[in-house]
This record gives sequence, C-alpha cells and structure tokens, in this order.
Amino acid sequence: MSLKNLDDFQVWPIKHRHWSFEIVEDEAHDVWVSTRDLRSFYFRLPKDDALKVSYQRTSLFAKDVKTLYLSERTMRLELAKSKAYSEHTDVLRFLDWFDRNVSQVAARKRGNRKLDDTNALRDEEAKQLNVGPIPLALAPSHLDASTLPMELGERWRLDQGTDTPQKVFRSEALPVRTTWGGWSKEQAAHAWHYLFSFFKGEKNLFLTFGLCMLLAGIPGWVEAILLPESLDWTRDYGRVIWSMVAMMPIALLAAIGIAIALTRSALASFKKPGGVLWGGTFYFLTIGLAPVTVTNFWNPSAMENWWGMVTGSLKPAEVYADSHLGRIVVRGEFNYGSAEALQLVLDRNPKLTLIEIESPGGFVIEGLRMARMIVDRKMDTVSMEGCYSACTLLLAGGVDRYLGLKVEVGFHRSGTRYGPVSRGWTAADYKMAEFWQSRGVSPQFIQQALKPSFREIWTPIHGEMYGAGFATLKWAERKSGY
Repeated sequence: MSLKNLDDFQVWPIKHRHWSFEIVEDEAHDVWVSTRDLRSFYFRLPKDDALKVSYQRTSLFAKDVKTLYLSERTMRLELAKSKAYSEHTDVLRFLDWFDRNVSQVAARKRGNRKLDDTNALRDEEAKQLNVGPIPLALAPSHLDASTLPMELGERWRLDQGTDTPQKVFRSEALPVRTTWGGWSKEQAAHAWHYLFSFFKGEKNLFLTFGLCMLLAGIPGWVEAILLPESLDWTRDYGRVIWSMVAMMPIALLAAIGIAIALTRSALASFKKPGGVLWGGTFYFLTIGLAPVTVTNFWNPSAMENWWGMVTGSLKPAEVYADSHLGRIVVRGEFNYGSAEALQLVLDRNPKLTLIEIESPGGFVIEGLRMARMIVDRKMDTVSMEGCYSACTLLLAGGVDRYLGLKVEVGFHRSGTRYGPVSRGWTAADYKMAEFWQSRGVSPQFIQQALKPSFREIWTPIHGEMYGAGFATLKWAERKSGY
C-alpha cells in the first residue's frame, strides 16, 4: 500500500446515475477509486482495514485526506463477489459504465504515453530498445515487479510460505484430486454458508420468501413421517401424543427462522433506492407466514394431555365390575389411561357381557380404543344417566345398545378449549363418523350429530336414535339376566 498526498495526483469526480465517485489518476494514467464512494454504491464492500491487508500492493492511501483508494483491477475483484447478491445487476451496469467512461480513456492515455517514451528513447539512440511491457528479467532493480501480468509459475511461487520447502513448479502437472470425503465436506460447507446467508439478510426478499415457504413445510413433512395415514390412532395413542408434542418445537423453530430471515432481508432492501416502499410492502404481506406456521401445529390441549400422561396427574375414568348388577361400570371423563383401566377389568371379568357407561366424554382417542374393546368382545352397552361426546362411541360399540328411561345422549364435533372452533370436520370427526357408520348408524344421523361445534351439543330424542340405528332397544326390553 502506497502512502501519498493527493497533490501528486490529478483528482476529478465523475457521476454514475445518482452516485458520485472520486477518481485519482497519476502521471502514468493509472486510476484509483475512493472506497468511501464505492461503499455508498456497494455496501458489502469490506472495511478499509481489511482492504489494506488484502491489497497492500494495489491500494493507495492519501495521508492528507485520510482516504483509501483501490486500483481498477482490485475494484473489479471485489465487485465480482456480488454475484451471490441481488445488487449484481447494478454492479454489472456500473462496471460497463466505468469501462466506457474511465478505463478506456485511461488506456488510450497510457498508449499515447508509451509511444512518446518509445520515440524519446529512439531519439536518444539507445543501445537497447524494449518495445512493449518489460519482462521480469529485464526490469530495473528499483522495480519490485514487472509490468507483465503475473504468470502462473510466479503466482505459485509467491503463494509458497517462507517456512515451507520450496518446490519446483511444473506447468504440466495435473491438479491435485481431493478425496470424496474432502469433496463432500467442502460441498456441505458451501451449502451451509449459502443457507446461512439467507438468515444474515444477504439474499433478496423473493429468494428469502421461497426459503421460508420450504421452512414452513418442514413440520408438515415431519408429521407425515411420524403420523402416517396408515397409523391406527386408537391403538398407538402414545405415539400420536408424543408426535404432536414434538411438532410444536419444530414449528416454533421454523417460525423463528422465517421471522429472522424475512426481517433481515427486508432491512437490507431498505438501503437500496426505493427499497423502503416495495421492501416494506412485501415484508408485511409475507411476515404472517411465521405465526401461521406455529398455530398450525401448536396444540396446548395435546401438551396438557402429554404432561398429564407423563406425570400421571390426569386421572382416568373409574372402571369397576358390579357383581350385584352383573355388569361393568364406566364413569367419569375419558382421560389417558382409561382404556388401560377398562382392559384390566375386562380381563379379570371375562363372563360379564354388559357395560354401563355414564360419562361427559373426553379424549376421542381413548373413546375409540375403549369402543374397539367392546366391539372385539361383542358386549352389550347401556346408559342410564347421561352419555355425551366421546362417550357415544362406547355406547355405539355394543351389539345391543340400551337406553335408560330418562338418559340424555349428546353429540358434537371434536375440539379443544384452547384453540378456535373448527368450521368443518376435523380428523377426529372423520374417525368418529367412520366408527358410527361401521356400527350401522344412518348417514343422515351422523351428519346431524357432527353438525354442532365443540361448544354446542345436540341431544336427540330416543325415537330418533332408535330409528337411525344408534340405539337398538329400550332398557325395559333387555335380555333376561340383565
């Protein structure tokens, strides 16, 4: 790096679009460009301290104004790094303009001066006249390099460290081949740096939004792997709950990544001309993708159920065998563990064939599991007091389904008190409909049963349930022995 005063140079400004650049030209008509002006045009230009270290021989520091100037070749090397960024188009336009208005003019000046020097030497009858650039072997001692472009061998020797043994350069030598492992690590590092550049705001908003769409789809892809359509929720409820809970942090991390990438990319776009308007508009139209990614998989009810299953704080329904009445009784809410409690009582009392169910409902998964047990054992069911929500699955599982004289049976769609009310059927609703249909319930009754939302309830009269095939007999018409 040369330390000079601007008094030794010709300084003149030039303007490209709305940017101004200070050009410094010496007697040999070599030009330098101010880094301060370049940085106002291309804000990714490294700081002056880093440029001084990287380009010691091709930079000029003006002591009187304390400004760093880069040679034309150095400037082009730095601007070539813009290929990975959205400013590359503006950089190409600037370089084309610079070549036509600065580089070509300086080249013509240098050509004219070279002819003048050649004529002057010829006039002095020099013993040896070198036409063209001076090779390294003929360069005067006070010059540290030739005026020829650096050859491959010279560059190779220059790159050799001072402490390493000097090797002989052979231009015909084949390039060193890396191993597959080394190549894989290199490609992985490049891919990681490219991916990380999105979160640093180095990509434009359109590319960043494309990446965010991929991030938003990651939780869904993981869910498709953990919870395939062939999975029986009624038998693998533990896997279902653990998978739902695992989706929440994955969706949260994806949403945080989307918010960071979009925000940094938008802030970077604000620095461009007109970027505040279009960048801000695009940002506010797309930033909603972050909360949507979370809400699609955030299920506080599943979290509560998982925590209750882990700690054992949620008590299952009360299940016991009444030897006096000759039946199995199920009472209370169907929390996790209710199916296991019913299975235990059924195994201990294989001769009992009637189940009395009195429950406000509970988890659909538990209700379906318990209903499957009743279907497999071909038992009869009855409700004397009240049966609501998921309890209706157990009641429909019996071969003969009795209704007490004053019992009330209530139906509605599934849901959770933490989230919004669904306008249509959920996955659990479809499973309930399939089970009811398999038990001979009419499609019209099923449509009406799943019409009320989670916060409403439909209580049909007994005649409707008998006519639709949901219930089969009155309790007064029960078999002998009950």
